Amino acid sequence: MKKHAIQTIKDYGLLIFMLVIGLMNLTPVIWSMITSVKPAQLTFSIPPVFFFKPTLEGYNMLFFNSETAIGINVYNTLINSIVVALTSTFLTLFIGCFAAFSLINFRFRFRKTISFAILATRMLPPIGTIIPFGNGRMKVHHFVAIKYRSSIQLW
Repeated sequence: MKKHAIQTIKDYGLLIFMLVIGLMNLTPVIWSMITSVKPAQLTFSIPPVFFFKPTLEGYNMLFFNSETAIGINVYNTLINSIVVALTSTFLTLFIGCFAAFSLINFRFRFRKTISFAILATRMLPPIGTIIPFGNGRMKVHHFVAIKYRSSIQLW
């Protein structure tokens, strides 16, 4: 085979692999969208029903009859979420712009250390810092339980 043909096969293989991974990642979103238009009585049926007549009764209850359907006002909740999101975004941008300006234009002690600390915290996702705490507590808890049980057995 020629090099061009091998490269084309590799390209198509990579494309198929990426499409399969993309479909796997989109499956929960597609399932949620299908479930949102499924009638209420079929939502939790076992075995799952894949072929049904779509209905918008859930959206109708949510947007036009929300007080009686789920006990909260969806519009007030939506407005509150938008206000909080916009306020926090603009406040973060306002403070961040001044901080970035000062880090770039002014020379002061520990400027590079502060810049590196900001960059390092941006590279590490926040959930990654929580996981070791949980695992550490579990290990300490198991260690204490094993120690306690072994001391009882020694008596």
